[in-house]
Amino acid sequence: CGLLPVERRHERGRLGRLRLSVICLCPPEKAGYYGGNMETFRTKEKIKDLYVYLNDKLKSWPQYEKYALAECCRCKLLHMIELCVAINKSNKAKAKVYELDNCLQELRDYMDIAQRAHYLSEKQFLAASKRISEVGGMIGNLIKTLPPN
Repeated sequence: CGLLPVERRHERGRLGRLRLSVICLCPPEKAGYYGGNMETFRTKEKIKDLYVYLNDKLKSWPQYEKYALAECCRCKLLHMIELCVAINKSNKAKAKVYELDNCLQELRDYMDIAQRAHYLSEKQFLAASKRISEVGGMIGNLIKTLPPN
């Protein structure tokens, strides 16, 4: 983009040849990395972080729950990422944000079920709840900032 400096690295390719890699150090809003609302971008990144964190925990659940409740949790998180993309592309962004909020509430309910069934320890449940609440706060800010449909 030419606005800020770039980082230059010399790396070896697959065939052992030296090649130069140039990485732009511009913030995403300056580099044109993301064409939509930056608040939506941050929310999507936070949901991705939540997915990575929870996926680790879901793998330790009992075998029979990995294909039921754990799969519902994974699908819900992936759907939330899809909704973040749709918010920027849709004319009815506010409706999509409310759908995103509903998905988050369903995820909270799934985590509550998992904790009651002793698939999550109290400490894991509190850590997951804290991360889910952070995403919820970001969704609340989106609801406030977006104009009505």
